[in-house]
Amino acid sequence: QNSKESFVENVIKSCNELQNTILSKYGKKYEQGFFINGWYDFEDQGEKFQDKILDAIINQRNFTVSFTGISNTAGHDNLFSQSYPVVFGKIMGPIFSSAGININIRNGAMGNTDFYPYSWCVEDHAGSNADVISWEMSMQVPDHQCNDTASMVESWVRMAVKLPSQPVPVLLNCRPSNAKCSPQYQWKYHSHNIFEKVIGRCDKTSNAHEISLWYKEYGLHSLSLEDLIKHFGCDEPLFDKTKMYGGKVGTPSIKSWHPGPEGHLLMAEVMATNYAELIKKAVKKLEGIKNDVNLDDLKDMNFRKIALKRLNLYKKPNSKMIQPSYCTLEQCTNAEKFQCYTTFYPNWEGHLNLLKLVNDSQIDFEERFQYLPTNGSRWEILVNEPNRIIKKFQPENKNWPIDRKWVLAGKSTAGPLNIDFVVGTLETEETAPILLCRPNPAESTELEKQNQSPESLNNLSLELNSKIVSAVRIGHQSLASICWTLSVRIGNGQHRLKISALSNKDE
Repeated sequence: QNSKESFVENVIKSCNELQNTILSKYGKKYEQGFFINGWYDFEDQGEKFQDKILDAIINQRNFTVSFTGISNTAGHDNLFSQSYPVVFGKIMGPIFSSAGININIRNGAMGNTDFYPYSWCVEDHAGSNADVISWEMSMQVPDHQCNDTASMVESWVRMAVKLPSQPVPVLLNCRPSNAKCSPQYQWKYHSHNIFEKVIGRCDKTSNAHEISLWYKEYGLHSLSLEDLIKHFGCDEPLFDKTKMYGGKVGTPSIKSWHPGPEGHLLMAEVMATNYAELIKKAVKKLEGIKNDVNLDDLKDMNFRKIALKRLNLYKKPNSKMIQPSYCTLEQCTNAEKFQCYTTFYPNWEGHLNLLKLVNDSQIDFEERFQYLPTNGSRWEILVNEPNRIIKKFQPENKNWPIDRKWVLAGKSTAGPLNIDFVVGTLETEETAPILLCRPNPAESTELEKQNQSPESLNNLSLELNSKIVSAVRIGHQSLASICWTLSVRIGNGQHRLKISALSNKDE
């Protein structure tokens, strides 16, 4: 772009070109309510998102979108480059380029996980400086009641909006499915609808506790591809299941529930056209600052200050989070005071950030694609999959999904694993619980479960600050991970958790 060209017109032109290209592929009838204004819920009408994009444009900084979720978003059974987060970034690239900035995409999704503890570790998997953070765990919803689902989603929302950048949270359903659809399909106020549970529309007589309304000031919004297809594209060859779920050439154990490249592309296109519409609205606001704004203006510090002030973008982050609508667990009600340390990857806040807390321990820091430790004299970093599963994959192939469930494993002969950490977010005399979580190995045999029971910590000795402690399993039932809370609470200060294996067997 020439620095003297009309900045606003150029960005709008780029948005229109993207939208027209995609609409020419699918047809004009899918414009309104699908590719444009196709949101499931957007209570603030996109104002918070527009503030974020304007802040990035005026300050000429990169705009970061972080995706969290499960295997559908991670891109399982496809190449990583075919996952909809990556494709979305490529599609949106020209728009951001026309605005003089870049779009950064982070895909922190993790296959075979569940609401907890993943939802408590948003910063680890999304980073602390995202402008937009997405959630996509729709496949985990059907087995839960509405109130339980809303409570778990709210935990994720609160962990997301507490981050320093106060990102705009978006709830997604990326399934390109038209199963059980009809031309009369209505998504809202349908008791069995997944997203009615997700947004907390559990009481049909009142919307007082809907999560979308409760977190309106944070810009919370949602988009459900599955509902859009069922409502607008029922029996359409464009959205045929064979097309949307076919063509998978990635990881060899192809699952029927994972979308194929065309399904990922459609999700990326729907997101891109809808967000492009909001970007057009955002840049038009610059015309109220000065006619014919150009890139030279955006390099002028005085113009930036005036624009930020006139557009009210100097607003300070909320100092205290609102009270929760559904959740009751402390990790949710006091989300801003909790910190997660994990060995799961991707981890955008430091590779396997739990490891930086390990001190005075015999540990090999090399990551190994194996299920059981091979050296009894040290703790090892292993992948949480049985060897027969690992052998099916090509872990060094960077074209495949990058999520890895690394775990720390060791025998009694490895000695204790000492984890040192500092707490400084609590009030004077306030205390908080400590949770330990470990993943349930996927596709374990009965013998493997007996050797390493995921439902018990009986094979470990736990000491906190030199005192032996016990642990109680928390109530949430998860197929992917199990968590325990320690029998003592802690306050501010330096702490050491000492974990020792009690067995020297391969477990």
